[in-house]
Amino acid sequence: ALYFGISRSGETSEVVMAMEKARTSGKGSFISVTAEAKSRLALKSERVIVFESAKEKSVVMTKSFTSMLFGVQLGILNTISHPDMDLIREEFIKTSEKILSTARDWTEETLKRDYKEIVFLGSGPLYGIACESALKVREMSSSLTSAYHTLEFRHGPRASLDRDSLVVVLLSDSAREEELKVAEEIREIGAQCTVIGDKIDNGISIGSGLNEFLRLVFYMPFAQYFGYYRAIKRGLDPDMPLNLTQVVKI
Repeated sequence: ALYFGISRSGETSEVVMAMEKARTSGKGSFISVTAEAKSRLALKSERVIVFESAKEKSVVMTKSFTSMLFGVQLGILNTISHPDMDLIREEFIKTSEKILSTARDWTEETLKRDYKEIVFLGSGPLYGIACESALKVREMSSSLTSAYHTLEFRHGPRASLDRDSLVVVLLSDSAREEELKVAEEIREIGAQCTVIGDKIDNGISIGSGLNEFLRLVFYMPFAQYFGYYRAIKRGLDPDMPLNLTQVVKI
């Protein structure tokens, strides 16, 4: 088995403990992914991938998350000798510049209203991005946020929606049509619904041409910008949230 331990600080207790247990079992190899080359995780791992650019002073993980996520993805593609590596790199750079601008514009417009509930929906690999998005907004702005699998949201969680709710649907490739129907149902209830997908008309189009696995990082700036500027609007420090520390140890 091949284990990946991912921790910005390299000191996260549960990740370090998992790595130690995996090594003790002798049933696999362990690769650590971190921003700190001299951390416990890095020093005790067989192999280490260090992202110097992922270091940040903020308690909240923003550029570190996107840097490590995309770095690991590129590493996997390189390992399997993906034939389109150069094209993927070029598309990533081009799309990133556009997405940052789009995310800022969307945030500015969306923050004109003070939503009481913020929900992120995603399917497949985008469910993890929905969870991370909800966490970022909650951490930075002390907001009530949640994340669900897109189709699961129809089975009860949508009961609390009203015109003061914001729902962001991260559109996948595999369940695209069904997810668009969910978005339409949300709008019919009266909630504000933003759909973010690769190529769509009624929503925000990423337009990368990459599959849903490779464009995961392009969804993150929307939550990161939104959480940051919502915090400032509420008089909070987005880099130093209440009750949180940069390194989590037990």
